[in-house]
Amino acid sequence: MALSRILIYLGHPAHYYIFQQLIKHCISNKIPLQIVIKKKDVLEELLRNECVPYINIMPHERSLSAWGIIKGIAFRAKEMFAVVRAFKPTVMAGTSAEIPWVGKLLGIKSYVFNEDDYAVVKNFCRVAYPMATAIVAPNVCNVGKYNYKKIGYNSYHELAYLHPQVFKANISIAAQYITPNEPFFLLRFSSLGAFHDVGKTGITDAKALELVQLLLPFGKVYITSERPIGEALAKYQLNIKPIHIHHVMQYATMYIGDSQTMTAEAAVLGVPAYRYTDFVGKLSYLNEIEEVYKLAKGFGTNAWQPMLNAISTDLNTPNLATIHAQRLQKLLADKINTADFIKQLLLN
Repeated sequence: MALSRILIYLGHPAHYYIFQQLIKHCISNKIPLQIVIKKKDVLEELLRNECVPYINIMPHERSLSAWGIIKGIAFRAKEMFAVVRAFKPTVMAGTSAEIPWVGKLLGIKSYVFNEDDYAVVKNFCRVAYPMATAIVAPNVCNVGKYNYKKIGYNSYHELAYLHPQVFKANISIAAQYITPNEPFFLLRFSSLGAFHDVGKTGITDAKALELVQLLLPFGKVYITSERPIGEALAKYQLNIKPIHIHHVMQYATMYIGDSQTMTAEAAVLGVPAYRYTDFVGKLSYLNEIEEVYKLAKGFGTNAWQPMLNAISTDLNTPNLATIHAQRLQKLLADKINTADFIKQLLLN
């Protein structure tokens, strides 16, 4: 049987984590591997810190307008085509719209990984799904009329890198940034620059300041942000190596933000998580985390005060951490290690 030659496209720091175990396996076993990226937040820094070689096909971030997004996809597809022709992979995987089109043109299998429902990321799905060999998504994720292409699994993206078989928080690493055994709150503000984020809103500086004032009597506040934040918030900014964020997150009293991914990450670590976003109620995997396992709470952008009220109530719940630890055990008993599933799928 011919040796696999795997190309993985990464468009976001979280995407590296999804494929991290596969990447490490390929490198250690000398399986031909090509990582292709675009510039996004701290992705390049993350790969350099991990000593993972890559090709950056879009070193400058695109415009956040709808037209800028379309132009960005076209540019990346052209650059990707050249890389693929040179590397000659047997299989390609990623969370991008470019991979299936290039794969179709060159007769190479393409696997699109996505955990957002078709109805929410319809524009992305309309571009990516028709040409994909398969769509890899959690069982709970609705892929619309492309269900015949779906390879489902009973888990989430986040359990590819935060499942306890894969990740164990290191208090020594966390202690570089926080004081162990002292309560603190981790806040995250997104740039909201993805295809599906056009027209969406999140936590503004004014709202963030209100939130900080609510939290400070209960512990320190640390902010990580994709977008620039004002001077009044800058003193709370956490300067952290991207690869260390989950070691810090594990010890947080609460996570609060407008990032879907980081909400899910906090939840699968058992950290009480609160998200303020236009996507509340629209993403099946987060609905499951919130409604079935009760590890997170979602609030629409018309529900700022209800979120503050819920946080205030939970701040005064003395056994909150124990409650979430018990709920997490239920989730982990139900879900698989996604990293193992990905390795089996793409290597076999």
